[in-house]
Amino acid sequence: MIGEFVSNVQKPKRMARPLSPAETAFWVNTLFRFPIIEVDRQIVETALVVQGRYQLSYWDSQIIAAAERLGADVLCSKDLDHGQIYGVVRCENPFRSN
Repeated sequence: MIGEFVSNVQKPKRMARPLSPAETAFWVNTLFRFPIIEVDRQIVETALVVQGRYQLSYWDSQIIAAAERLGADVLCSKDLDHGQIYGVVRCENPFRSN
């Protein structure tokens, strides 16, 4: 998922001001402070169940499966429905205005 972060923050289509390679490296190093898991068979299988149950894209389902594996209560995402609970993980959009 860090690869997706890097891909998106450097795209002019996604960011008003894309990050420079140095800025990207800073944020990647910051992200590496958090736990990271590998995508394994169990993550893929759980993602497929999530995808079928909630009619989500595979990639969003994989993120939910990884968050669940890590024991996260909350998943921050701009792409998923704010307040929606997916299994045991509740989604919050950090960019949502009140």
